[in-house]
Amino acid sequence: MTSKNLEDLLKKISLQSLHMLTGITSDPFTVQDGIEHFSYSRPITDPLQILDFSSQQKDCMYLIRFGFSPNFMHQNQFTASGFLPFVFWKLKIFQYDYGAETDGSDEEGLATWLSRSKIEVDRSLLGTYEFSVIELEKLLVSFKQGS
Repeated sequence: MTSKNLEDLLKKISLQSLHMLTGITSDPFTVQDGIEHFSYSRPITDPLQILDFSSQQKDCMYLIRFGFSPNFMHQNQFTASGFLPFVFWKLKIFQYDYGAETDGSDEEGLATWLSRSKIEVDRSLLGTYEFSVIELEKLLVSFKQGS
C-alpha cells in the first residue's frame, strides 16, 4: 500500500460522500451551503461518517474529519483485519475561485474546485496495522452492492 493510493481512495470516497449530502448540482453556492448545513450533525453517508467540521480555517475554507460509519465497520468487522476503527482523515477544501471580472479569468467550476482538495491521513492511530488499498476497495465495493 502506498500513501498516495490510500489518499486517492479516501479523497474519492470523501467527495462522493459530500456529493450524497449536497445532491446533484453543479452550483458551488448550493454545495457550500449543503456542506455547512449538514456537516455539523455528524451525518452518516455510508460507508463514511463526518466526525468533525470546521469552516474558515487559516489555510482552507472547510476542514472535514471523516471516519468509516458504524454500519460499514460492523459489516466488515471480521474481514478487515481490525484496522477500520483506526482510519481517520481530514479533507481540506480550499476557497472557491469565482474568477475576477477585472482580469477576465473564468470561474473554476465545481469539479475543479473539489479536485483541489487535500487529504491528511491520521497515521498515529493506524499504528502497525497492515492493510492494502486493494483490500479496502473490495470492502467498499461489496458494501455498496449489499446496501
